Amino acid sequence: MNYIRLLIIISSLFLTACISANKNDGYLIDSDIIVLGKSAEGYSIGDTIIDNGRVYIINTAGTIGEILEIDLFSNLTFDSIIYNKDQRAIFINSSLIIAIVGLNPDKKITYDAIALSMGIDKFILNYGESELEIISKENSNIYLYKKLGIALFDDNKDGTIDMYIIFSEKTFD
Repeated sequence: MNYIRLLIIISSLFLTACISANKNDGYLIDSDIIVLGKSAEGYSIGDTIIDNGRVYIINTAGTIGEILEIDLFSNLTFDSIIYNKDQRAIFINSSLIIAIVGLNPDKKITYDAIALSMGIDKFILNYGESELEIISKENSNIYLYKKLGIALFDDNKDGTIDMYIIFSEKTFD
């Protein structure tokens, strides 16, 4: 029996089953992969959140701009937050995900294979400076790519990515 052929068939069936089970607009939802402007932490922008009792939802209204104390993000309004301590915060408006915050980016990687643990310089090297807006705030920098749907936070201006926010590319249109 040809074991290589059997292995290929089994692998193909397994891959097909995984893609079918996790398909969302042609990309897989993996909690370690970031699709800029679309998904992160296993969630996708625009998906509906149903309160099934398995997630802890904080019902509070506001804007992400109020939380970050940056007016630029004040058009991201929410009515509730799903919070997982030291992992993620999911901002919801009318049961739809509007923003995903990654609080522990060490093991996260973009769909272009850029590991956030490599730091902000590596990210900028890959995605360029033409669409980049840098916001300095006391001892931190925010690296904002509006058209890509991501903001990266460097808390101590040391080049590390300490947090990120994914939002729709249409947020700032």
